[in-house]
Amino acid sequence: MRQTVIATVKKMELLSNSKTRILISVFTLLLLAAFFNSVMDVLQFRYSQSVFANQTKHESFLNPSISWQNKWANGDPAQGEAYLGSSTVFVLLTDCWHLAQFLMFTCFEVIILLLLYQLYKFKWYTIIIIFLGMKILFGLTFEVFFKNFS
Repeated sequence: MRQTVIATVKKMELLSNSKTRILISVFTLLLLAAFFNSVMDVLQFRYSQSVFANQTKHESFLNPSISWQNKWANGDPAQGEAYLGSSTVFVLLTDCWHLAQFLMFTCFEVIILLLLYQLYKFKWYTIIIIFLGMKILFGLTFEVFFKNFS
């Protein structure tokens, strides 16, 4: 009995260690990123056989063969964006695939932030600035190369 109590206390001490909490957070976020990546692949490659295909009420958001049209006014790229940023910064609001991608990338970015915090002990507002900087840098880089490679 005494050994069980001692083992439990040691486990609790281990979990209260900030490095252990960060490690657990990193692996949890990695699992979440994998989940969102699987959502993306199922939507893209197996939509008709997936659990998502049964959600007919939300088909225009879930089904990638039609949800891409949500970015555009009247579903027509020639008419421009449905609203400001619908094909760029706010594309995550137009379909489930882009939402899952945004959440997957956010998991990876938060992992980076957790590790940076552990190394440098940044203040909370510095972490927010770094997070926004990562989002902006990634988005701008993507847009430049996407437009130039298209």
